[in-house]
This record gives sequence, structure tokens and C-alpha cells, in this order.
Amino acid sequence: MPPSRCSGEDRVSRVRCAGGWLRLSLTVKLVASILVLVLVPIAGVSMISLEGLNDIRGDVDILYSQNLVVVSEIALGSRALASTESNFILYYGNYDTDLANQYYNEYNTQLSKFAQFVSTFKTNYAYDALPEMVDIITGQDRSDLLTQQASLVEGIEDDWNQYIEYTTDTYTALGHDDLANATLMMASATNTMDDIDSAMDGLIETCVEGAALMDHVAEETITQSVFWTVVGGSSAAIAISIGALLVSMLVTRPIVLVSRAADRISEGDFTTRLEIRPSKDEVGDLVRSMNTLIDNTPTAPGDNSERRGHIRRGFHQGYRRRGEG
Repeated sequence: MPPSRCSGEDRVSRVRCAGGWLRLSLTVKLVASILVLVLVPIAGVSMISLEGLNDIRGDVDILYSQNLVVVSEIALGSRALASTESNFILYYGNYDTDLANQYYNEYNTQLSKFAQFVSTFKTNYAYDALPEMVDIITGQDRSDLLTQQASLVEGIEDDWNQYIEYTTDTYTALGHDDLANATLMMASATNTMDDIDSAMDGLIETCVEGAALMDHVAEETITQSVFWTVVGGSSAAIAISIGALLVSMLVTRPIVLVSRAADRISEGDFTTRLEIRPSKDEVGDLVRSMNTLIDNTPTAPGDNSERRGHIRRGFHQGYRRRGEG
């Protein structure tokens, strides 16, 4: 096996050689510390911002998709309602012709469709049946939309039952050739249908107002995201400053102690020794070199100036060798 590049050398040289192998250790530690101090806060701020954007997208998706379905269902209900009214009017105008039964049968079909719409809307599409919509609406302090929609649905249901009574009375009066009463009931049915149409328009308006909350939700969430980004950025700056100070103190403390020990030795205190646990980097290399230098300094009585000169020469030679290595 070929000899090691550090074999056959004295202790100081071996320590210096070991320091050469680990010369990048301190740099790596410093770079790693700086990256952690910078990247961790940035990652935290980014996560907060992304979470805010996800909240915006989630709320907007809920408002858009659910409102789209609700408006679609109301449109189908309005179509069935219009077809119900038109077929009964056609029946009324043709009650004494062969087409009367055809119009009346179609009227009953559309009657059932609208009745199904009212039942399905209350169960599946009203705001009260959509917890996520309720949370968003109440979160925007628009609980009035919930009350307004519930009142409209209740009014539609009551007017619808009243409309059925009027059309039934009209049908009965026509069957008895009581045209005066039939005309009166038909007028009442038409007025009630106007009320139902108005309430259906009100339902669409509440949905439009609910959809308009998307802008408020997006604006509010963006504001919160900006706020937390500013807070996170400020916190990151403070954390980086404190961390940099701690890292600086951690790195420079051993160097300061070495410098003080060198000063004491140069003043004639040969009992000085660095009681520092050497790290595996350039600073630890310096501590080991210093202790080795102290151990190799003659301890016999003699001229202090000669000892100080020996220490200085050995100390500076160690640094020159480190620089040459």
C-alpha cells in the first residue's frame, strides 16, 4: 500500500495535513446554514401564499359550479312553469273543441314537472341544502341571501298550490258551462302565475348575488395572503439576522480564544492551553495546531524572551505552512 501523504511527518504537520483534507468543511457548514436560514422562511411564506391561492380557487369553484347547477335547475323549472300556463290557457280557449283534452293532458304533465322541480330544489339545490355554500355566504356576512331564498321558495310553493286550486275550479266551471265563474277563476290563476314568475326571477337574482360573492371571496383571500406574506417575509428577515448572528458567534468564538491564548503566551504565560473541543473543520484544525505548538514549546527555565520568540516563530511558521498547503 503506498504511504499516506501525512505519514512520517511530525504531529504539527499531521494536524495541518488533516486540516487540508477538511478545508471545505467550514465553508460547507456556513453555506448550509445560510441556505437553511434563507430557504426555510421562503418555503414557509410560499406555502402560505399557495394555501391562500388554493383557498381562492376552491371557494370560486364551489360558488361557480353550485350556482351554475342551481341556475340551470331554476331555468328548467321556469320552462315547465311557462309550459304549464300556456297549455292551460290553450285548454281554456279550446275547451269546447277536440283539442281541449290534448292541451289539458299536456298541462297535467307540465304540472307534475314543476311540482317535482319545487320538491327537488328544496331538497338538493336550495342554499340550506348546500353546506359549503352556506359557509361561504355566512362568511361574507350575507345570511340575508339564505333567508331571502328560503322565503321565495316557500312563497312559490304556496302560490303554486293556490294556482292548482284556481285551475281546478276553472276546469270544473267549464265542465258545468259556468263561463262567468270560469273566467273569474282563470283571471285569479293568471295573477297567481304572475306572482310565481316574479318569485322565480327572485330565485335567479339570489343566485346571481351568491355568484357575485366570488369577487369578495377572492379579494379577501388575496388580502389575507398578502398580509401573511408580509408577516412571513418580516419574520424571515428577523430569523435570518438572528441566525446569522448566532452562526457568526459560533464560528468566531474559537478564533477569538486562539487569539487571546496567543497573546497570553507572547506575554510569557506558558501554562496556557486551549480547552476547546476541536471541530472537524479549519477552526478545529487551528485549535489542534495551537495546542500542539504549546505542547512542543520547551518548558525548562530560561529566558522568557527566547521562549516568546520561539512561540512567535512557530506560530507564524504554522500559518505559512497552512497557506502553502
